[in-house]
Amino acid sequence: MEQEEEFLRKVHWLLAALGMAGLLTAAAASYAVARGLTRPIQRLTLAAGRIAAGDLTTRVEVRSPDEVGRLGQDFNRMAEGLRDSREALERLNEDLENQVAQRTTELGASLERLQESYDRLRELEKLRDNLIHMIVHDLRTPLTAIKGFMELLEITSGSELPEAGRGYIPSA
Repeated sequence: MEQEEEFLRKVHWLLAALGMAGLLTAAAASYAVARGLTRPIQRLTLAAGRIAAGDLTTRVEVRSPDEVGRLGQDFNRMAEGLRDSREALERLNEDLENQVAQRTTELGASLERLQESYDRLRELEKLRDNLIHMIVHDLRTPLTAIKGFMELLEITSGSELPEAGRGYIPSA
């Protein structure tokens, strides 16, 4: 009976050791599987952070054809699309800046021509004003003299003028 108890104790210890070994093996296998699932997700998370920071050249290495691998492929396609979009936007922005610079130059030249035309117009207005002043002065001087002579004619010989001629003197 003692041998049987000894045998049972050994079996008991053996089963306990096997159970512990199985438990440790299961824990190690679980850790490896979990690590295999979380490591690619961690790499995706780090890559997403780099892209969010502006590094659109970031890509993830795809190591498996499963869902995580497909997620990595989609991530890489998305990053490529973002990079292409940014490059297109930068090209459009550069084109727009060039157009604005060109239009600004053209407007500057137009403004300069307009200012020159305005200055010339002001000059012509001054010349016109001077001409009108001279014409008015030149017309006023002889008219004043004629009026004076007509008044003198009326005073000195108003009754000696024929009737037809006297009618013109008071209207002057």
